[in-house]
Amino acid sequence: MLTDLNVRGAKPKSKNYKLFDQRGLFLLITPTGCRYWRLRFQIDNVQREMALGQYPEMTLAQARLAQADLRSKIKVGVDPLKEREEEVSAVKAAERLKNDTFGKAVENYFGFVATLLFLWRVLASGWRCAVLMTFIFSGRTSFCLCRFLGTVQQ
Repeated sequence: MLTDLNVRGAKPKSKNYKLFDQRGLFLLITPTGCRYWRLRFQIDNVQREMALGQYPEMTLAQARLAQADLRSKIKVGVDPLKEREEEVSAVKAAERLKNDTFGKAVENYFGFVATLLFLWRVLASGWRCAVLMTFIFSGRTSFCLCRFLGTVQQ
């Protein structure tokens, strides 16, 4: 069983090494001197490993509390890694919704309409497809549209 003195006194070596505590909790020490709390557990006969935090931001007592909490979830049959992935994906989805504003929707719509108008104008003027594709893939669609409509002076 680890003590706080053991954790503080752990020095880096040439390779990663582990200091084990109890019930799957261990401290991973890297050659750069970083110390990471990890929990090893088994769910559905599959060995899994989960990062809990970094020492000294997470102390030994906090790591043991996190380990006890995760062990109680594992007993019930909840996979904490899947739970964490779901939380992360939910946060990312919320960020996407936060960033998808009405203004961006309008910009996307008018960008699409501008592209269609540009294509119509190019096809009506008899340009070759190679020139058309060059403008589309170079991202100059809106500039070319403005040029055709006469709003940009050179």
